[in-house]
Amino acid sequence: MIPKAASHLVNRRGVYHFRIVVPIDLRPVLGRNEVRRSLRTAFLQEARPRALRLTAVADRLR
Repeated sequence: MIPKAASHLVNRRGVYHFRIVVPIDLRPVLGRNEVRRSLRTAFLQEARPRALRLTAVADRLR
């Protein structure tokens, strides 16, 4: 099974990014359909814990 944070990781041009779809009920508040943020690392072992922290923050907003 893939860890939850790994499903939010996207490698773009050698740099990992965090990407998550905004729930429909929060879209009018945030004004966007998805949130993307650079994790500022090219290394997967550094990107995973950073993505886990952002996943925890996103889960609290739901």
